[in-house]
Amino acid sequence: MDSGCFAQLSDYRGKEGLVHVSQISSRKIGNAKDIVKRDQEVYVKVISITAHKLGVSMRDVDQHNGKDLLPLKNSLEDDASRMNPQDSKDGPSDQDRSFWDQNCGRG
Repeated sequence: MDSGCFAQLSDYRGKEGLVHVSQISSRKIGNAKDIVKRDQEVYVKVISITAHKLGVSMRDVDQHNGKDLLPLKNSLEDDASRMNPQDSKDGPSDQDRSFWDQNCGRG
């Protein structure tokens, strides 16, 4: 069985990543050469970084337009839901302040 193919990243001169055979297509393939030809331009997404090695995926990207099919987050709303109350513009809510006072000090 084939292990995959290497993709040169055009935005990062001299960098390349391995597209494991399982990341080439959503259907099972035995050999990367059945899907990808040498010097063929494809869209990829970096899915792992270990030491100086990049793991990239073709199956997570629409090969017609480059759209990420599995984005990690959709919008700034995701960031807001993970934000600590003290990091928000308004500061902690009265409920957060009350909880803090009762459980962590001043109460």
